[in-house]
Amino acid sequence: MGNLTNNVCRVCDSTSLGEPFIAREMMFGMRDEFKYVTCSDCSSAQIAAVPPDLSRYYPADYYSFSTTGSDRKISLRERIIWKLISSRDMHALGKRSIVGAILCWLKRPSQNLVLFKKLKIKKSARILDVGCGGGALLDVLAAGGYTDLLGADPFIEREITTSRGVKVLKRELQETPGVFDVIMLHHCLEHVGEPSKTLGVIRSKLSPDGVCIIRLPTTSSEAWERYGANWVQLDPPRHLIIPSREGMAIMGDNNGLKLVETIDDSSGFQFWGSEQYLQNISLVRNGITDRLDKPALTISKQKLREFDHLAQDLNRSGRGDQAAFIYRRA
Repeated sequence: MGNLTNNVCRVCDSTSLGEPFIAREMMFGMRDEFKYVTCSDCSSAQIAAVPPDLSRYYPADYYSFSTTGSDRKISLRERIIWKLISSRDMHALGKRSIVGAILCWLKRPSQNLVLFKKLKIKKSARILDVGCGGGALLDVLAAGGYTDLLGADPFIEREITTSRGVKVLKRELQETPGVFDVIMLHHCLEHVGEPSKTLGVIRSKLSPDGVCIIRLPTTSSEAWERYGANWVQLDPPRHLIIPSREGMAIMGDNNGLKLVETIDDSSGFQFWGSEQYLQNISLVRNGITDRLDKPALTISKQKLREFDHLAQDLNRSGRGDQAAFIYRRA
């Protein structure tokens, strides 16, 4: 994992680090305290020391570990919702339908799928999803006609095959065999102690015309400046490194990858989640740990709408608190 206590920024290698500050684990309401520092040169944030046992902060029902299959009895309402979501997703991936078109108009599909359409990813592309958890996104892609899919996640309990037949390996990226046309990390790199080295491994596994998609939170944002240690996407201690936009470009340049595009995709969550933390309210409540719970009742529906509109404005101006960073080989 790597020790982060030698006063070197793990993003840009600068030794100019600011004064440490304290941030608490608040997703599950553990409220354990951790020291973080911000780089004075690239403005990235990082945890000062990785906890000796990170696994306790990734319970078995951590939200990204969920799969498309379940032993729980599914209600009729849930089946209908899942069917509608599937119709929308398939329409976004090219399997056109009237119902799918209407649903895409009512609610935009997941940014993951929007990116696949925007980047014109071929159905035959060799695709690796790093940090994929239970492989839910891979199953959606398989249903959409993508045929060469693989997942890798060192935190899952064991290697699995998803309901759509996609293999998910319990391995680190460097242990995963193969060369790929698409390597994607959706909210994964911030969980890695040595992100620059990870980009170097990505470069070695990316085909000459391949594309790397990295989605993660960034300190180059309104929310980070507004909330600081209470910013919901700091997420101690799971997020070991939160790069700035400048930091993402630097890491690419240092590893033979060119940052060709940045696409903001933040939501009102950056505000209502942070407001809850200011009120000492955790995200997960009432014993529900397989998903992020709804906003607390202390935040009005009107305020939630305002947060959503603000997020859209910030995305347009490049000030959202998370983005997709698109790289190609330099």
